[in-house]
Amino acid sequence: MGFGVLTHFNEVLKGYKEGLLVKGIIDLNIPKEQILNYKIEEFKEKIKKEKPTKFSRILFSFWVIVSVFIVISPIFLLIPLLLFL
Repeated sequence: MGFGVLTHFNEVLKGYKEGLLVKGIIDLNIPKEQILNYKIEEFKEKIKKEKPTKFSRILFSFWVIVSVFIVISPIFLLIPLLLFL
């Protein structure tokens, strides 16, 4: 998410909002073979949340900051190394 936010912010925001509307496949506890047998429409209905999570700018901003920090943290580690060598 960190590099994606820096390069394609609108797409990341769109994906984040879409992700709030669905359950994860792992949370369904359905075997892989059964998932592969579903038609697309059935599968979309299966992963749809009954009560979608509301979008929160504060929570989204928090995750953006965390992910960008993780992406750029190696730079902060390299600067002292280069200065002291």
